[in-house]
Amino acid sequence: MRSDTKNNEGRLSGIFKGKKSLMLLLIGVAAGILLIFVGNGDKDTEKSSTPDISGQIEVTNEYIKNLEVRVSQILSKMDGISDVSVIITADSCAETVYAQNGRYDGGSLTEKEYVIIDRGDSDEPIVVKLVYPKIRGVAVVCYGGSNPINQEKISKLLASLFDIAQNQVYVSG
Repeated sequence: MRSDTKNNEGRLSGIFKGKKSLMLLLIGVAAGILLIFVGNGDKDTEKSSTPDISGQIEVTNEYIKNLEVRVSQILSKMDGISDVSVIITADSCAETVYAQNGRYDGGSLTEKEYVIIDRGDSDEPIVVKLVYPKIRGVAVVCYGGSNPINQEKISKLLASLFDIAQNQVYVSG
């Protein structure tokens, strides 16, 4: 065990000959750590200039809730259907698309930045469009939903309304 320690010390002393080498190594490590922190600082400022997802989650939840109410209302108007409860699930969150400028070099995109409007005390990116999420599935529980004819009518209606397969719609009474 002792001979292994001597061999390792010999290797290290060969690599670090003198105090200058050790000092240069420590300076290099410190510079690397500093670059890591500076790099993370740039990422943090980039994140703060881009919109956060909490607003998109709120828009999605409001959109889904509105759809559920509207679907309940239309199903309640069908013959033999009443006391309707609806749950709709989505694939993802709503997505806000913002105006961007890009810099191209040799035909390839090298840099993108959001187009910002100066509103005096705050800056806001320009919204190009809002893309609502695709509907994944719909569950309906209603009086009359156990009737196979009503199940078929409701499934077809919702499948065509949301452009989903009928097996993504569940109807129960």
